[in-house]
Amino acid sequence: MTRRKAHLPAMGTRFLSTTEVPIRRLFPPQSMIAVLFIFGKTLTNTSSMAMTSRPMMTPHVTDWVEHCPAKINLRLSVLGRRVDGYHDLRSIVAQIGLEDHLEIHWSDQWTEDEFECSVEGLTENPTENLVMRALKAFRGQYPFSGGVRVYLDKKIPVGAGLGGGSSDAAGMLRGLQVMWGNPLGGDVIGALATQLGADVPLFLNEGFSLMSGIGDVLEPAEGIRDWVKAYRIAVIKPWWSVNTAWAYRSMAEMKAYSPEERLEDIEKLRKKGDLSGFLKNDFRQVVDARYPTNTLLYAGLNARATVFAEMSGSGSAGFALFESESDWDFIRREVMYCWGAKAQCEEVAFI
Repeated sequence: MTRRKAHLPAMGTRFLSTTEVPIRRLFPPQSMIAVLFIFGKTLTNTSSMAMTSRPMMTPHVTDWVEHCPAKINLRLSVLGRRVDGYHDLRSIVAQIGLEDHLEIHWSDQWTEDEFECSVEGLTENPTENLVMRALKAFRGQYPFSGGVRVYLDKKIPVGAGLGGGSSDAAGMLRGLQVMWGNPLGGDVIGALATQLGADVPLFLNEGFSLMSGIGDVLEPAEGIRDWVKAYRIAVIKPWWSVNTAWAYRSMAEMKAYSPEERLEDIEKLRKKGDLSGFLKNDFRQVVDARYPTNTLLYAGLNARATVFAEMSGSGSAGFALFESESDWDFIRREVMYCWGAKAQCEEVAFI
């Protein structure tokens, strides 16, 4: 695809050939809970949070590639609007093998940062791009000379409820940490992630999570992984997209909120093996009202005893858990029938 470029002024900032090196995670999955305690914290005296006051002039690694996975919301309950305008959520979230690839390059010869993307439109407002905002936030904690050039190979659909932008921002934080030898503590990276967006902390670790608060409080949900890991996953997306802000406004207007969910009730569904009762998304109420084919598709998919389907996030994409080749053929036929030839349907796996 054609690369589209945008320039950003930098605090000092050149291009070396891409060297693809293995991805590393900032925190092992078992340490996720330790990161939780700082989520939701506002950065006030940011300079005091950096681990070092003497920035390195040269990074340990000048070229790095991050794999930035998508997520699906297996269960998503919107509990109500808070006084600060945000919404309280409770969700079971799983990361999947649909990934963006983020190339990060540094040189002391560059005097500006650059951002390129395989998808048109994402370079038009580079200062609003989450990837470059993550770069700016990291630099605010750990100023360094030279410049950074970024290329984002975008595979996760935009406006789909799959968390692509948040995952890319987390990938930038992870990549810069590796390149500069982990100069910032996990609490600092977690706080920066929360500042960038409620979904961003989710992607600092792999796997399944129970998400609550505004999406910034995370706990491991490995019991859910053990339950669903044997299923194959089809990611499905119509030709249209959903604006997240519109979805939340519509929820508020309809007051289409769920009552407070007890974790015990969710656990009962898992123990009973009631997958059809477990899958849920409150945003379906507002999205289905605008797009009737959404209702038609999910009703058709869930009518088959071995297929379990739901929308992800605020839409428009969704997923179907299934077992066999005949299920896969059925899903593709239903998607094309309800959403037309421009719809996307791709099989992926849980991470």
